[in-house]
Amino acid sequence: MNLKKLRLILVGLGLLLMLALGTVYLFRHPIKSYINSIRSERLQSQAVTAFEQEHWAEAARIGQAAYYLDKDNKEVQMIVARALLKLRAWSALSWWNMILDEPDIPVDELREMTAALLEGRFVEEALPLLSRLMQLDPDNPETKRLWLRSLEVQHRYRKALSVAGSIAQSDVDDWSIHQAYMTMQRNLSPDEGMDEVIQHLKRLLDEQGPLAINAARQLLFSPRADVEIREQAARYIEEKAESAIDTIGSVRCQK
Repeated sequence: MNLKKLRLILVGLGLLLMLALGTVYLFRHPIKSYINSIRSERLQSQAVTAFEQEHWAEAARIGQAAYYLDKDNKEVQMIVARALLKLRAWSALSWWNMILDEPDIPVDELREMTAALLEGRFVEEALPLLSRLMQLDPDNPETKRLWLRSLEVQHRYRKALSVAGSIAQSDVDDWSIHQAYMTMQRNLSPDEGMDEVIQHLKRLLDEQGPLAINAARQLLFSPRADVEIREQAARYIEEKAESAIDTIGSVRCQK
């Protein structure tokens, strides 16, 4: 091989090397993203395993490492959000906000996070989560209670009373909703509110639904209820008595 051919080969190899280096340089970001996504998926699998084993701190730590490798990985964001909620860490809030629009967001845990914020009176932080919860699970009694709680924390008592009244009139069988409505009635207007409470309990008793026995117990010893209503409550309790105390109370009232 003469010197001229050798020179051409070396030039060709140099050009190929430059082309390869140029290609790598031009596509360095996609290549880096691809490698990071693979590493992120590997860490995600480890975070999921740690979460399933209830190693919350480990799941959060590994999940956050995976997130910094691939910030578009929504599954990683969800694992971190759930793990930090288990740890009751304030930083959980920012992670839950990341996944609010995800269709497979865990509703029960979203409700738990919202309840924790409202319990701490962090209304502004809780409202976006509550809004999403109302979209996903509006008919759940727990969701309705959180809605009422948010109005109370905001001191929107009249609105809370209106909402509680609407819910209570919609044949909901959750006694705590009715209790909240009656408590607000008594607190906002002791005289007129108490009359409304008696009428509400009377309606529940007349309907003889799942809450009739609760309403009858309330009416039985309410001094605001007239004799006729209390006797009606006593007869119902005697008929549907669930305990010896119910029987004693109904008999005592009828004497």
